[in-house]
Amino acid sequence: MKRIGVYCGSFNPFTIGHLNVYEKACNMFDEVIIAIGVNADKQEDKPYERHLELSKQLPDAKVDIYQGLTTDYMDRVKDRQGEECAVTLIRGLRDSKDLDYESGTIRYLQDLKPDISVALILCDRDYTHVSSSGVRAMQKFDKEQAKKYLLP
Repeated sequence: MKRIGVYCGSFNPFTIGHLNVYEKACNMFDEVIIAIGVNADKQEDKPYERHLELSKQLPDAKVDIYQGLTTDYMDRVKDRQGEECAVTLIRGLRDSKDLDYESGTIRYLQDLKPDISVALILCDRDYTHVSSSGVRAMQKFDKEQAKKYLLP
């Protein structure tokens, strides 16, 4: 059975911490999809441009964009395969705060899709301080310094 990992997030921006989790996921699954979710409740910072940029930066990666519920997107991934496959949601963790947050989120997802499979992947210690919001804040004041947290 083909094992597909779906790494969902806003990835605004996609950082070296995200890359670390993605690379670990690639060692665990036959295929990994980086799925950029568009949150209708948030003022998005050009998700379609992020999708194109990430596709260029990681040319071998499967990058997708979606709107709506993550559980619905995962069902669409499974339906597109046209074969028997296992689809697992990938969530990256930096620390215990992320674990607390993700635990609550997973409970909501389980209410929507009781059979959902989730893999929590802990990033390497070198990346525990890297967050998209931190990088965005740094970009406002020191674009050159912020580049070290982004993909080359």
